[in-house]
Amino acid sequence: MAAGLTSGRREFHAKQKNMAYPTSALIVGSIISSVALVVVNKLIFAQGFPYVFTLSTFHFIVTCGLLQIMARVFGAFQVAYLPFRMNLLVAAFGVGSICLMNFSLKTNSIGFYQMMKLCVVPCCLVINLVTYGEHTTRKICGALFLVLVGVGIATVTDVKLNGVGTLFGIAAVLTTAQYQTWQGKKQKEYGLSSSQLALSVSFLQIFVGLAFALVFELGDLIANSEAGF
Repeated sequence: MAAGLTSGRREFHAKQKNMAYPTSALIVGSIISSVALVVVNKLIFAQGFPYVFTLSTFHFIVTCGLLQIMARVFGAFQVAYLPFRMNLLVAAFGVGSICLMNFSLKTNSIGFYQMMKLCVVPCCLVINLVTYGEHTTRKICGALFLVLVGVGIATVTDVKLNGVGTLFGIAAVLTTAQYQTWQGKKQKEYGLSSSQLALSVSFLQIFVGLAFALVFELGDLIANSEAGF
């Protein structure tokens, strides 16, 4: 009996060790890809491509394709979907969050954009407290404060303010915080992993983003293409 328990513990710790490297690789990959995406998007805007909804829709297409490949080809996770109405609402809120963040990146410096992104986490805590009555421990708040200060000092190097950019930044923070809070609640409610939820909404996000692009940007795209954009 004792030998069996010892063997089970060894297998458990062995699995943890085996999982440590992939998890670390995923974290590093996430950081690198996030930074690269911000820099590339900013360069695209700086080169004279102002179409936020169109650019965001391209992101949704790539995200949907990669998630489909991970699930259906490599079997990284099982395919699961939210009910259609809930799926559409979460997808629409996600599009709003991402597009507002891209508008913030377009109209602000990278420094101010990063600073506004830092405000999402404490905003999520406030939403959880006010809306759901969920309290956060002092230790977590203290650790979060130190992390935010440290990351802020390291990344916010050139904060430049402007009226329109500030409004987009505030709207992006509020929308993203509400979206992330709501996303977490729906994920738990329907028993989905983060990858499953992302796949569930990704296809509809393409159509929501495309609808906004057609309504707000198609005319300018056509005009600029005819003028030799």
